[in-house]
Amino acid sequence: TVIRQPYQLQVLSDPVEADGQPVDRKLNVAVTRARCQFFLVGNRRLLYHSPAYRQLIQYIEEKASLTP
Repeated sequence: TVIRQPYQLQVLSDPVEADGQPVDRKLNVAVTRARCQFFLVGNRRLLYHSPAYRQLIQYIEEKASLTP
């Protein structure tokens, strides 16, 4: 992610509503098009301002703690 300020998250993460749930279309495309691996590089504290990125980071951390 190439953002440096919280206000830039609006450009990076612009959720739309689908089935009553907010969906970040750009993030959805990035994750679903990945064939074998997905690398997320960015400022964790800054990305935590976005609910979609916060949930993704928490999910990754949870899965990483389960692997031996």
